[in-house]
Amino acid sequence: MASINRTGSNAAYRPAVSTAARSVARPPPPRPASTLRPRDAFVPSTGLRGVAKASQVTPVKESGPVTETQVIDALKAGKTDDATRTMIGDYFKAQDMAGSHATMEKIRQEGLLDTFIQATVRDENGKPPGAELTAGLTRCMETGRLDVYAETLATTSISVGDYEGKLEYRPSDNAVVLDQNALGDTQNLANILAHELFHAFNDAHGGGSGAINEGFGIAAREYAFTDGEYNLAEMVYGTKNFYRDFNAQPDYPLGDMRNADPKLKEFLDAMGGRDSSLLAWENPAQLEREYQENFEGINRAQDWDTWLVAVGEATTKMLDARGEDRIPKPEEPAPAPAAPEAPKNPIQNFFDWLRKLIGG
Repeated sequence: MASINRTGSNAAYRPAVSTAARSVARPPPPRPASTLRPRDAFVPSTGLRGVAKASQVTPVKESGPVTETQVIDALKAGKTDDATRTMIGDYFKAQDMAGSHATMEKIRQEGLLDTFIQATVRDENGKPPGAELTAGLTRCMETGRLDVYAETLATTSISVGDYEGKLEYRPSDNAVVLDQNALGDTQNLANILAHELFHAFNDAHGGGSGAINEGFGIAAREYAFTDGEYNLAEMVYGTKNFYRDFNAQPDYPLGDMRNADPKLKEFLDAMGGRDSSLLAWENPAQLEREYQENFEGINRAQDWDTWLVAVGEATTKMLDARGEDRIPKPEEPAPAPAAPEAPKNPIQNFFDWLRKLIGG
């Protein structure tokens, strides 16, 4: 899923495709005016260190779940072969958001982030990342805010090459492909990776497709590299209107996150915590209704600043219409179907019939 240009001091980039079957030519996203790192994040040196080659001895997998100690010890030993990648993937798949963050903090504090990236990341041909891709991934993973992507790096291929300008996640291949024009600016590349890797993470954890997937992908970049609030309604509803007004796809879906598993929902909750629009992403019916009432009539194919003014007014209108209870409530779970009535004993049926016959 690729991106189009956006401007502004807190600009996120817009997706232009959502599968391998769709692509729209556009310039790469701009470098943000601010490249703030979180104040509370550990930021190691981004200088690339030498790492061991993939021909090293394959670690012996012990019985039982992979432990954090096994992961750290393998990285300290410089192991970057495919078996190590599998082991690391198995470990992080079993971790929630907090567990992923705790282990990645140790990896950063031990100065092992470069080795971690070389151990986990492979392109479509099984090769580890080059220097520029490693630098972009380092920028993503040094913030401490995208640590849930640790499992994604170990399970999704990331390739850079001649892809005819495409920057996208391909669900059918579980692959991120980046045209070589994504290189040359580390922060710009990190922005793209934060977005596309979200789609891979979302896909692996039951997330929806459509505008809500793209919108949260935009939010992932803002969540990682800025400290302020952002308007998630603009990102989600703006994506829907973008496809309608630029790509002639009037039926492009909003999508929903009904089937998100606990790990994905944790990450969505974290990103939603900085959403100034209080988007009702956990309530698909409200999400659709508020789009129709407030955002559907706004033309996306207009000057960016004019669009933002219109979105700001629509957001205020949406929140005011909620009254004092502005916080959206999650969708009520569907009631469980009633248990079928147990069949009566045949003898009891006879006595019931006899009682009715004699008027008892």
